[in-house]
Amino acid sequence: MKSPTPTVDSLIVNLKASGAEALIIAATPRFVAQALRKLNDIGWKPLTIVNAVSSSVSATLQPVGLDKVVAVVSAAFFKDPNASKWADDIGMRG
Repeated sequence: MKSPTPTVDSLIVNLKASGAEALIIAATPRFVAQALRKLNDIGWKPLTIVNAVSSSVSATLQPVGLDKVVAVVSAAFFKDPNASKWADDIGMRG
């Protein structure tokens, strides 16, 4: 059995070369972060949509750099307990 690819870099480069104008990333946070980093590194800015599993600001987006993920669309439908944005929200208090 072939081992999985350690990064998604080559996949992102190939997708850019295809002329795609939109990218939906349905993966775990590690691979979404890798893809977002590579998008930034190669200067490709397709419409980028990230699945709900990897839409956490603290787990996926902050490690990449919030300045590098501007305009990325996520399917988040929850309040990230690690995001300071929700620190004073009554619904987040235990």
